[in-house]
Amino acid sequence: MESLVGRWFVIDGDAGIVRYQGPVDGTSGEWLGVEWADRLGKHFGSKNNKQYFKCSLHNTQEPRGSFIRNVQRINWGQSLLSAARSRYILDTNLLLPTAIDGHRGKIEAPRLETIINFQKDFGKLTVLGLDNQEIYGHLESDDLSEFRKVTTLLLAQNFITRWEEVERILLQLPKLHTLDVSANPLSSPLEITHASPVQLLRLDNSPLICWQDVCRIASCLQVHSLSYGWSQLSLLDAQLPSTIEELKLECNLITDISSLGQLENLRALDISGNHSFTRLEISSNSFSNLESLDISQTGIRSWSDIKELNKLPSLQSLKATEIPLLQDLPEDTVRSHLIAYLPNVQKLDGSLISQTERVEMERYFLLLLARDALAASKDLKGMHECPWTHRLLQKHGMPAVSQSSQSNRLEARLVQVIIQVAQDLEKEPTALVERKLIRTMLVRQLRPIGMRLAKTRSFAMFIQPTHLDSWLPLDIDNRELSFYGIDDNSLIRCIPN
Repeated sequence: MESLVGRWFVIDGDAGIVRYQGPVDGTSGEWLGVEWADRLGKHFGSKNNKQYFKCSLHNTQEPRGSFIRNVQRINWGQSLLSAARSRYILDTNLLLPTAIDGHRGKIEAPRLETIINFQKDFGKLTVLGLDNQEIYGHLESDDLSEFRKVTTLLLAQNFITRWEEVERILLQLPKLHTLDVSANPLSSPLEITHASPVQLLRLDNSPLICWQDVCRIASCLQVHSLSYGWSQLSLLDAQLPSTIEELKLECNLITDISSLGQLENLRALDISGNHSFTRLEISSNSFSNLESLDISQTGIRSWSDIKELNKLPSLQSLKATEIPLLQDLPEDTVRSHLIAYLPNVQKLDGSLISQTERVEMERYFLLLLARDALAASKDLKGMHECPWTHRLLQKHGMPAVSQSSQSNRLEARLVQVIIQVAQDLEKEPTALVERKLIRTMLVRQLRPIGMRLAKTRSFAMFIQPTHLDSWLPLDIDNRELSFYGIDDNSLIRCIPN
């Protein structure tokens, strides 16, 4: 009889893993000793002072163990080949629809039969999407040679508990480039033996795999892009292979990234959502090729940490939204501060920084500093004492500002607008926000604001200046907003597609 120890299962909506299979003293027949994933059990793996198994899914003092019988209603999952067949091959007697229900009505599907027939030929598939299909692994008797052209395999949220099962799959997919096994109940592998051409590996939501084994897997597979987010990672106490070019560690418990600085090929790093990360300390010769960094939703609170980023010689793109440092700044001044402090960054929060915008933002930053100095009755000459502002003053000169008149040429270019989200141009908006924009802002630089408000990447934008009764489409990304006649109280509307 096949051993069930280590198998994931679901019974009556509750998931767990088998830790023991066999007799229990004082009873008859075979029992399964199980550890529950999301519910309490009756004990910690013992009965009548005899230990049958240990629970290790959770660091908790609450009992998670139970003994159950192997009844028919237990769902043990299915093999990869079985899942692929049920996912991609439809019943030949099924009547295919000529239209599909869409968000805005019926969508004609005249070529649906052609698509289905293409998917049935496994030899033509390059992407095999099997997320959330209750796959436990791969049967040795199953032949996966039909999937010889598959380059992307998506196996997130399945029943896979052993890395050995993943290796058995990889051995039969020689052209695999991208592998996603996120949110599986994988535990740290005892042995990693398989080397493959996998370049992109996703292990998100895998807290049972320790960082040391993540590094071992990445090294063995010669991974170039690794994602290990939402996994309660706190200490980077093992070294990744030098092949790593992209690393995503979102929403963990990381406080220090200095050990990653020696990855000579690292070009993109994402540590967003690590709220415990509060200090940026960049040592010399570290992160020498890092081009993109995301520190959004971290605990950064000091401008000195932002200045540390100027030690990164190759940094071109930065995302720094929702960090404590920026929470107290007026929303319309956040971008000017970051641009002024980071002269080499070319892309900020997903929006490219044009040369015109950089000049405008740096001048606006100096204007704000000058106003603050006057408000505190300080001499404006003191601005030269700070090397940072001295550099900007040498470039742009002292802003024209006085205590009696707070407006100048730069501020006159700012307009107060209302950005809305609505289903169409006729209906009432479902969300809105007021923002100050520079007239010379490009349409593409406005898109990140609309994206956050509409909560989608796919939307159309329209503008209605106060002197018009009609809406104009903002359809040319490299055109300035001034072209459309933007003025104070203009309406900008985002309509999701």
